[in-house]
Amino acid sequence: MRKSYKRLRILFEIDGQLKSFYWFECKNDDIYWGYSGKATQILSTPFDGLSASINLSECISEIFSTAKVSYHESGQFHIKLQEENGLTKYDSVMRWRKKPEITEPFRIMALFTKPPKLYDNYNRSPTRKGNKAAIIKIDTTRQTRHYVEFFLSPEGTFTCPIPLISMASVGQDQPVLTYSLSTKYILIVRMLHLPMEHDFNRWHPDKELCFYTEDKTVVPTHV
Repeated sequence: MRKSYKRLRILFEIDGQLKSFYWFECKNDDIYWGYSGKATQILSTPFDGLSASINLSECISEIFSTAKVSYHESGQFHIKLQEENGLTKYDSVMRWRKKPEITEPFRIMALFTKPPKLYDNYNRSPTRKGNKAAIIKIDTTRQTRHYVEFFLSPEGTFTCPIPLISMASVGQDQPVLTYSLSTKYILIVRMLHLPMEHDFNRWHPDKELCFYTEDKTVVPTHV
């Protein structure tokens, strides 16, 4: 029998107004997550090393109604994208470590947010259907992008991993949220503020930039 746990909705709050961010849930030992608002334009760009080129014109025709990320117990990772015509495609297919091999915080996603005020208003009950909600209150005087990392971890005391992106921060480098997705796995979220003068605050502020990285501990298999 498939065992499901309560979904967690993570929302921003600005001046009493909730803003959509992300949801996470566990079904058996599979982890799923996605954006709480409507997925519209998604562009996937591989990168290797310290830089990547992003051509926004390529994403004009890539419009999707939903986008759901999956990390299965077997280690399979992918993003399921559903087009408005009902067709489905899979992006960023990778092999990560198997879930029982997670012995310390393992990064499953990193992203640069949009300025929080640009996220969709969330006007429904965040705990509807008995689900859970985590509200991150945003200082109205700091409407900059944030750098956020999400980790999956077993219970225990660990040193927080070095951020994937090296950057100057005006916020403290510590988790802002921990939540038990199941009896085995804890979601850890940490968030850093971009300085007001950072150039990235002015680069297409309506775009969110996510990073999904290969798991270097996994040895490729050859057929």
